[in-house]
Amino acid sequence: MKIWNIVALLLLLSACDKSDDPIIDTSEEVTADQMMQGLHDFQWDLFKQTVKETTAGENVSISALSVASALYMAYEGAANDTRKEMSEVLGLPNESHVGEAYKAVNQSMSATGENTQLNMENSIFWDKNRVTADADFLSYMGDYHDAMLSDLDFTQPSALEAINTWVKNNTDGRIEKVLEEITDEDVMFLINALILQADWAYPFPVENTINDKFTLSDGSEVSVPMMYQDVYDLSSYKDQQIKAVELPLADTTFSMVLLQPSDTAVSIDDFIDDLSVSDIDQLIDQDLQKGRIFIHMPKFEIEYEKLMNSPLKNLGMVQAFNDQSADFSNLGSSTMGNLFIKKVIHKTYLKVDEKGVDGAAVTSVGVGVTSLPPTFRFDRPFVALIVDKQTGAQLFTTKVEDPS
Repeated sequence: MKIWNIVALLLLLSACDKSDDPIIDTSEEVTADQMMQGLHDFQWDLFKQTVKETTAGENVSISALSVASALYMAYEGAANDTRKEMSEVLGLPNESHVGEAYKAVNQSMSATGENTQLNMENSIFWDKNRVTADADFLSYMGDYHDAMLSDLDFTQPSALEAINTWVKNNTDGRIEKVLEEITDEDVMFLINALILQADWAYPFPVENTINDKFTLSDGSEVSVPMMYQDVYDLSSYKDQQIKAVELPLADTTFSMVLLQPSDTAVSIDDFIDDLSVSDIDQLIDQDLQKGRIFIHMPKFEIEYEKLMNSPLKNLGMVQAFNDQSADFSNLGSSTMGNLFIKKVIHKTYLKVDEKGVDGAAVTSVGVGVTSLPPTFRFDRPFVALIVDKQTGAQLFTTKVEDPS
């Protein structure tokens, strides 16, 4: 299984003058626990808001961790009301830096298991002829966010090529580019790339995969390759509202949690809207119980792209996108006008199959029970969370509407 993700923040210019308001004191560091608590709430809120703003019946796949990682960089450059709003959406004390906490959490999420790789990379590209980047800001980005720093001439075609080449190299070539062009207004790009490569702890036997029916939200059916296995030691849960299965990856720090409404009459969008962060916490921390189950789930491959401006604004991050009132004076200055965020571009790729990228396969045979175990069929729309169990971070949150 390989997962790729890109977030690009485009810091642009408007035609107004910069604010002369004093810069907020950012002398304190947020703790890792504070940062993760903020991310804990932000990741599900962003997914729910994105689903609300997506046409019913369409797949949605985001990495709120990657969106937050890019926004953390922009947050360090924000001041006054802009910083306050960003801190509220990200769940951070707005007087604090986030770098030490981000660095610590990033290191704690490093994959250590066999056949598992997790990489997060940051970069900042800017045109020094258009913006004077603050030296302390750049130094902090390099030291704590491990950002690759590059000043370019945005008027040259080589600048666009350099940025997209970085994207391609840091997504193993799966995402070819994040930008189509660089306009006269573009002055800086803050980019996060995230890659996860992992095998299942219990691979699905290839010989068990058959074409089967998957019922879409509108009631129609499509034929998809449906994987199946009988596993003795999977965690699952089912009641009248929800059914869930946790599929551990080879590095058991990570797992995929599949969620679906038990009542087939409940739409997946209503199910997501009604599900709270505390519901997910209780499910993962308390409700899931190990046992033998039969599981059916489709192979799927999803490419997703979303301009995240609207979801972020609707969560309360408004000032950062306002060309008149945004305040990024901690980031730098420009004689051209006021710095603001023009676009937050989000791209993901998610592929799930029987055995993962390395092709290893293991068959698990369960024996010794006198009655059949419960069967979990994910043959209608469902939610898939890829979770770092140490931190609770959702690396990817996906609504699978149509696996075909």
